[in-house]
Amino acid sequence: MACYPARAGHRGSDHATSVAPAVPCGSGSACRNGRARAIVPATDRLPGRDARDDPHPAPGGRGARLAGPGTPAPHLPGRDRRPAHPRPRHRAGTPRHFQPDLLVLGSDHLAEPPDPALLTLLAQQPSLLLARTLQAHLLHTLLSAGLPLRGLLTWADLDRAAVPALLAVLSHSPLLVAGPAAAAELAALWREQVGRPRLSPVEQQLLPLLADWHLTDGAIGARLGIAPATVKGRVRRLAAKLGVTGGRLAVVEAARRQGLLPR
Repeated sequence: MACYPARAGHRGSDHATSVAPAVPCGSGSACRNGRARAIVPATDRLPGRDARDDPHPAPGGRGARLAGPGTPAPHLPGRDRRPAHPRPRHRAGTPRHFQPDLLVLGSDHLAEPPDPALLTLLAQQPSLLLARTLQAHLLHTLLSAGLPLRGLLTWADLDRAAVPALLAVLSHSPLLVAGPAAAAELAALWREQVGRPRLSPVEQQLLPLLADWHLTDGAIGARLGIAPATVKGRVRRLAAKLGVTGGRLAVVEAARRQGLLPR
């Protein structure tokens, strides 16, 4: 028998709501006894943070509020926007064993660098990250951290067609969900990473020094404990790896174009 995810509390907290999709879900861990594991923390009060207004609020209110009994529903395609209701204040922090399947973020939590409290919460085994926007630099940070995310969606991707895929992730499917907006960001990030040459640790250490025009080859060599001639030899190897001809200036300009040095 089909069932709909209803409000699902968790141990030690009543400050979470559950996803209420527009279509019924089938059997599986996402719909045990009519209770979904799609728990959403009130992310405008992450551990160690003060509540702040999101300058670009996600649909349905501040931070990470989704539909559930007693809470306003998000504005989804084909649905009327409902008035927000005041939410009682609650203490900061999340339960020690809080492990959401779905984490929804407002844009104020997508800063650079990401808030340590956010990374801590993401490390507690959510399957799906739903964010208002996904910037390439944030994706790179999250993926590099080895967080156990199975899916990435943006608010722009959250429509009726996305619900079955979302529920598949909540049912512990190995499927990686990426809606059109998130997929575009992932594809751009993939092209950027694959297109970059791999530099050795020594070359990564050398590049920023080459970009400092106050340093001569001799000064760079003194910092690295190598001879000036060795610096020049490594510059030639870097030029070949970056696909350019010329000396130090050509290497620095190529490294900036390819994202290996800041512009």
